[in-house]
Amino acid sequence: MRLSIIIPDAMVVKNGLAHAGLDLASAGIPANVHALQWLGTEGLIEHEDANVETIATLPLWAEIALDLWEAQDAALRNPAPLSDEQRLALAQMNRQQAFALEADPLFFKWQAGEGLREDWEAKRQEIRLRFPYPDEV
Repeated sequence: MRLSIIIPDAMVVKNGLAHAGLDLASAGIPANVHALQWLGTEGLIEHEDANVETIATLPLWAEIALDLWEAQDAALRNPAPLSDEQRLALAQMNRQQAFALEADPLFFKWQAGEGLREDWEAKRQEIRLRFPYPDEV
């Protein structure tokens, strides 16, 4: 495993995947540490005074920071399901955009005598089916 912990950025990078904004203060990182670089079996701790320390095992604070990364990664990979209110708002937003981009041009063609009312109504129904409201599912 490759691991980077960049304290000023509140960032942990595991195998190339970064999560920022982590609460690293809860990890108990010593105040003089700037960053940690881990390359699988050994690593470096970079201190604020530019001193670099070679390490053969991950310190406890790095394991806690890694746990924070794991929790953030799990939350992003498995988001909480949307509530009915959120699903309704999303469907309304999607319908509004689709009506404006897809149905409205057909309406204006119909109004100008260049299209059919049936095409406009069919498009509106197709949009409603594509973005159903929660009570319509």
